[in-house]
Amino acid sequence: MASEDINMVTCAAGILSNLTCNNHYNKVVVCQVGGIEALVRTILQAGNRDEITEPSVNVGSGCSWRGSMVRTSVFRWWTFPGLRLIHG
Repeated sequence: MASEDINMVTCAAGILSNLTCNNHYNKVVVCQVGGIEALVRTILQAGNRDEITEPSVNVGSGCSWRGSMVRTSVFRWWTFPGLRLIHG
């Protein structure tokens, strides 16, 4: 997600979205390895690129919606500028 190659970031966001879709274990791993922070940075850098922001937001919301990592991921959205980003 930290690559400056826009095609690489687009592919990484899509792949991460697919890997975490309906997969609790993968969502937990994303939260444990700092994925929420990486997703927020990616969204901030993507600007108006829906092909990056949409899958990134999907992963972030999936990690903060259900399961054992809800508190952790929501806390990370609050402490990183995640909510400020979403609310504008």
